[in-house]
Amino acid sequence: MTDPAITVIVPGLDVAPYVPAALDSLRRQTRSDWRAVLVDDGSVDATGDLFADAAARDDRFQVVRQPRTRGLGAARNAGLDLVTTPFVGFLDADDEFTPRALERMIGTLERTGSDFVIGAYTRLRPERRGPHQGPERSR
Repeated sequence: MTDPAITVIVPGLDVAPYVPAALDSLRRQTRSDWRAVLVDDGSVDATGDLFADAAARDDRFQVVRQPRTRGLGAARNAGLDLVTTPFVGFLDADDEFTPRALERMIGTLERTGSDFVIGAYTRLRPERRGPHQGPERSR
């Protein structure tokens, strides 16, 4: 395997029902040159265990367990401290990438020389008004 081009930081807090689909969306990427930092933000459900199981089966996953909830920003920052790749991305543990997401985003960065790129995602955790795709406006 070649050196990873991108580190995907996956923060999660009590989102165990959604973790398998989120991690599967990473495994299904058309680009395989990624690594992921899975940050358990003090979950009391099985989120941390699911992260640990994924890391035990696939060495592209690395787990960080925070002993108490510090919030999404702090969880992302904990992951940023471990980035050693040219590119970094984020995937919340209750969201899902499309199979070509990393290919398209990295390709856009390489082709344009831009400093950043954003893309749509699928939110796995439905809100009262129903499932939601795209940037979340209600947080």
